[in-house]
Amino acid sequence: MKVVRLTCPAYLVKDVTKKESEGGILYPDAATMDHVGEVVFVGQGRVLNDGSNAPLPASVGEHILFEHGHMAKIEHGGDTLILVHENSVLAIVEPDTDG
Repeated sequence: MKVVRLTCPAYLVKDVTKKESEGGILYPDAATMDHVGEVVFVGQGRVLNDGSNAPLPASVGEHILFEHGHMAKIEHGGDTLILVHENSVLAIVEPDTDG
């Protein structure tokens, strides 16, 4: 599959949301809660009035928290990737630095 750069403010992410506890208990609301995804592709960003692009704040490899809602899912190489619009991103999730 060839990925073509996007001209819209969007990310392609791999969902890494925990859907079960470490003991194996499934979270009942996992299908409707907000998700965490690892960014695998970043679009060019929003086009400004002068024709330039406003870069998106997250980079490839970072994790983002995004709203469950209007998402397009894409199957590629055995992974399910999700197209997430910039407006659906709630935060960039920084890794724990504790021991």
